[in-house]
Amino acid sequence: MLVAVYVTMGLFLIGSARNPLRAVPLIDFVIISGAIHATAMLFDALTMPGHMAHTMIGGDVIGTYLAPVTLALTHPRKLYLFGRQKAASLS
Repeated sequence: MLVAVYVTMGLFLIGSARNPLRAVPLIDFVIISGAIHATAMLFDALTMPGHMAHTMIGGDVIGTYLAPVTLALTHPRKLYLFGRQKAASLS
């Protein structure tokens, strides 16, 4: 079931690549839901005996944080809106 949710979100993100500013709410949702999911996995790995390996480099907890961190660093609001304001202030 979780794979179906991630595939659906991924397809919508790919579809929004042509005009990312129109998809800001979707991108925000993917960032927040991904971070919450990864944090829940981290909590489980830290509190359940024998699951500490999930938190190591190459573990699934670290991998789950990759999508929200990458999207947050390349957020369209940051790249497009601030870029336009900077260009407008230079002219």
